[in-house]
Amino acid sequence: MYNPLSTYRLQFHRDFAFRHLQQIIPYLQELGIKTIYASPVLEATPGSTHGYDGINPHRINPEIGTEEELKAIKKTLDEYNIGWIQDIAPNHMAYRKENTWLMDVLLNGRSSVYAGYFDIIWDSPLYEGRIMVPFQGSELESFLKEKDPAETHYKICHWQDTDKQINYRRFFTVNDLICLNIHDKNVFDGYHQYISYLLTEGIFQGLRIDHIDGLYDPLAYLENIRTLAGSECFIIVEKILEQGERIPDKWPMEGNTGYDFLSLVNNLFTRAESEKDFLNFYETLVEDKRTADDQAKEKKAHILHHYMQGELENLYRLLLASLPDNTIPASEEDGTLMKEAIGELLINCPVYRFYGNKLPLDKEETEALKNIFSHIKQHKLHLASPTLLLENFLLTDPLKGNPEQDKKTLHFYQRCMQFSGPLMAKGVEDTLMYTYNKFIGHNEVGDSPTAFGVSTDDFHTAMQERLQSSPLSLNATATHDTKRGEDVRARLNVLTDLKEEWFQAVESWYRLNTGLQAQAVPDINDEYLIYQSLLGSYPMPGQDDSDFRERFEQYITKSLREAKRKSSWAQPDEAYEEAARSFAARLLVKGTPFWKSFTAFHTNVADMGITNSLAQLILKFTCPGTPDIYQGCELWDLSFVDPDNRRPVDYVKRSEWLKHLDTTDKNRSHLINDLWETRFDGRIKLWMIHLLLKERRQYGKLFSEGNYIKLETKGEYQERVIAFARHLAGKWMMVVVPLHVASLCKSQDTGVRNIDWKNTRINLPAEAPVKWKNIFTGLETEASGSMDAHAVFTSLPMAILKG
Repeated sequence: MYNPLSTYRLQFHRDFAFRHLQQIIPYLQELGIKTIYASPVLEATPGSTHGYDGINPHRINPEIGTEEELKAIKKTLDEYNIGWIQDIAPNHMAYRKENTWLMDVLLNGRSSVYAGYFDIIWDSPLYEGRIMVPFQGSELESFLKEKDPAETHYKICHWQDTDKQINYRRFFTVNDLICLNIHDKNVFDGYHQYISYLLTEGIFQGLRIDHIDGLYDPLAYLENIRTLAGSECFIIVEKILEQGERIPDKWPMEGNTGYDFLSLVNNLFTRAESEKDFLNFYETLVEDKRTADDQAKEKKAHILHHYMQGELENLYRLLLASLPDNTIPASEEDGTLMKEAIGELLINCPVYRFYGNKLPLDKEETEALKNIFSHIKQHKLHLASPTLLLENFLLTDPLKGNPEQDKKTLHFYQRCMQFSGPLMAKGVEDTLMYTYNKFIGHNEVGDSPTAFGVSTDDFHTAMQERLQSSPLSLNATATHDTKRGEDVRARLNVLTDLKEEWFQAVESWYRLNTGLQAQAVPDINDEYLIYQSLLGSYPMPGQDDSDFRERFEQYITKSLREAKRKSSWAQPDEAYEEAARSFAARLLVKGTPFWKSFTAFHTNVADMGITNSLAQLILKFTCPGTPDIYQGCELWDLSFVDPDNRRPVDYVKRSEWLKHLDTTDKNRSHLINDLWETRFDGRIKLWMIHLLLKERRQYGKLFSEGNYIKLETKGEYQERVIAFARHLAGKWMMVVVPLHVASLCKSQDTGVRNIDWKNTRINLPAEAPVKWKNIFTGLETEASGSMDAHAVFTSLPMAILKG
């Protein structure tokens, strides 16, 4: 099995193509990267910035490069002993005229050789079975120029018609991404033909499967892709886990893309004791005491009934075709209630989806569904009867011995599961995370607005389980889909340690900025989002902020539209958006009372956030899993959501800085002091990543196979330190990082490097060595039984020691 050791995520598009990668390979090798982790490289829609809108899976995207260039790059990578993990998107393709497979279907209907490739409801009563082609304005004119408008296999419609009716499956609510029947063997074989060739040629050593939850039968797909790719191929899936959820054990793959790790480490640096005060402050501020869970269901219901009515109607019709004749709803009113019951099943699903692929469903899944049905019957009394019918249909077996009926029942259930994920994603990720602003640091993909901290014991338990279940799963802290940069979250977590100062600052800012608003715009909820976003993402003190205003205003526009409260993508309220952007722009005027207050507060929080950032970095590299670096995050990552987090990366600067970082033991003390004194420029993060990658390459087995040993901390500040050891075959590595240091610095009126840790110590296992060497400082120390925190935190407020 290929072991990536470390991955570096790259986003390919026409402005960062194969030729650009070729130029930075020496830098990536010098940095210590072991594996390239690439966004989709197969042919996509012209001008695509991400590659997930594929039009031809049998060809390299010509805007990125050619197969010959890819092979040349791979030859260079082989010389540097660097591998390649490739992202593929088997759930969907672009609904565009450039998609020749789809165009053949539109021209030839069911007689097309590709008719079965796309998830089209051929027997839909809509448009007499013709496929909907949703377009708007100039797009429609361009489309018609390529075809005969009198053709009968499709029906042109307005793009917003799909909110109410639709006869093909799309990605989430994106009309121009049409889904595939990848569970069909012919489709699977046809789609993966070129991917299989590139694997056989040794170009790729691993695959990342995009949006696994969209597939009809994820287990079957993974079994097929494992057979195709072989046992040595490294396979991971993009999977968002809800709190307490685990990936099915039977899936034949190495892990996921790391959102679960992101959530755990983010919560570790959130001070749980502050949750109640943050909740009270927010509910008083916005005068709304609805829970995040209740609001999540409201948002999911809104998405379903305003943007996915067509999908719900299709599920209802499928149910009618699947039910035994004697249970079909008798009247139109009964049918309406039945449709609503199906909707409530999707709305109340607590995870993205369930994975049962045979009847009867297993005990755990059955119980989860029973809980959903029980909740619906308790809270939606008028749906008691249709909900009971649905429950009996899915969970009982009245027609035992009738395999045809079981097949219909299972098909309906798996179809429902293909739409519960999009509903969760659109309702929570793309709506609630922009409206419920109690603490936006947890409004993050893989995390949850309901989350607020995790204990060190629970973190240790999770890491020990991770070692057993998926020791090579990615440890991510930033991706192309995260809502904010990894160092933004680390900085925002400081607020949970300085809650009173934060609340006082916000109240002061409201008073100072009352005159900046135009007709009460933005409203109080949006204003609170703006303050948190400004504090989290404003550049480090003294660093270039010349492009910040434009980026900030673009982020505000996207946030308002995603929230769907005052504006939306479908119906933008440009007046509200402009007023909100104008308000934000006035905040950035230097010299005002607000700016003076903000700058002082920002400087302190940003400084404290650096300690969290570096501690987070250390955990990513030393905990069970494969550390994943998102492009450019070798320096401070203070990005907003996409497209901001996909800006060009200055590799020339990173390469030059890396060349001048002396990582030998000679003059190490001078280097550390210099890096700490200039920590706002980010070189200290680059240096630390370089050292950690070096350790990963040298001690790969220790990190992928070594035991994870929880180390007890004792003394006055025992809860402000987390420590563990990795151990394998006589090799030891001890990791110690601080937690929630901002309040310590405040109480002691000192900087983080000068904290008096008093009697705080780390207990060592009896079998641990006595002699240790700090990989950052190069200093050696001896300890038996326990190690004093002062001896650990020398020069830097975090440490990795080899024994």
